[in-house]
Amino acid sequence: MKLIKDLGLRYPYKKCKQRTQHGLYECPRCLGRFIRGKCAMKKTKHCTRCAMFLKKRNKYLYGVGLNDASYPITKTINKKVVWCCPFYNSWKHMITRVFSKKYHKKQPTYIDTTICSDWLTFSNYKLWMESQD
Repeated sequence: MKLIKDLGLRYPYKKCKQRTQHGLYECPRCLGRFIRGKCAMKKTKHCTRCAMFLKKRNKYLYGVGLNDASYPITKTINKKVVWCCPFYNSWKHMITRVFSKKYHKKQPTYIDTTICSDWLTFSNYKLWMESQD
């Protein structure tokens, strides 16, 4: 976040009794400008406009596999998953077999397995999978 202008102490919402430091920020991802308090800035690194995008994507699987999909990888209806991207499903299971300690307890044959460092990123794995078909 880039601080454009310091707005001083403000009340975050109407019923709040404690003032916090606020500022006008610019999001490096979507270039949107918004006012945020310092306490709120610790929770998210991006604005509310693209924070939803970041919450669902760009998550690390087992601390190493980066899901950088530019599209929704699952579709849900009534909180039930009705579709999952087959490329993501394959990638997720591969990462699980290599890095999950819980899985290693069930299947000890996978303990010393490794994968290519390029495949730690979902987009790279998907490009390779599409070239195989």
